[in-house]
Amino acid sequence: MREIKFSYIFQHEETGNIIDKRFTLEQIEEIDFGHYITFDLHRFALVSKRQFTGLKDKNDKEIYEGDIITNYGITNEMKARKYQIVFTDERARFSAYDLSSRWGTSISSYDMRQCEVIGNVYENPELLN
Repeated sequence: MREIKFSYIFQHEETGNIIDKRFTLEQIEEIDFGHYITFDLHRFALVSKRQFTGLKDKNDKEIYEGDIITNYGITNEMKARKYQIVFTDERARFSAYDLSSRWGTSISSYDMRQCEVIGNVYENPELLN
């Protein structure tokens, strides 16, 4: 069974700094967020909630919705492409959208063995270009 986790992205209202806090579904069901989160929420705004895809990249890093990944291809001659991980409601699955062409493709465990998470759209918006 796939492990269900969520990433909560908070932004400090004064500095703009981003904080990424990750929780399992069990933690969310059991905790009082006021005691668990170790920073003053009055100075942070919730920017996004991201779901874990259940997959990991070639470095064993968890892949979340909103992450930017690179696919290095099968050979070193192939140019690395950047993809954004999104959840598509109409197909009820996570997809990877090629940032250069905006074409989507499904993601699978096989695909991820060649990919690497290089950031996410909240902490690294420059990667969208």
